[in-house]
Amino acid sequence: MLPRVECPRHSNGLLGEQDNSPRTRQSRAPSPRTPRQPQAGRVRLGTRRGLRLNLLPHRSLQLGLTGEAAARYADEWIVGIRDVTPLARRIHEAVRAGRTEEAGTLLPEESPYPVPEGLLTHLGA
Repeated sequence: MLPRVECPRHSNGLLGEQDNSPRTRQSRAPSPRTPRQPQAGRVRLGTRRGLRLNLLPHRSLQLGLTGEAAARYADEWIVGIRDVTPLARRIHEAVRAGRTEEAGTLLPEESPYPVPEGLLTHLGA
């Protein structure tokens, strides 16, 4: 389950989901204008879906890189690129034929990103 994160602009406590109801919009205090510093990128939590496009109970971390971070990612951090179109077609074919267990075995293995003990305690994780 996604840890709850207290964030004043996201009244439901989850990053990436903003409550834009009139009550919430009116109750927000205007933020002071400060000069914007160039950002290396953005971070957001994205929804995850299963083989049948059902929402999964966890989120993905999505990074949007700009400027030097994007250039370094493209030039230095990518170690390989592989076309997975044939694999995606096999998975899609298995799902359409009702063979979801087979399709699940074809998915790439995913594992949580290793984080030092205690680093995410303030997030409730």
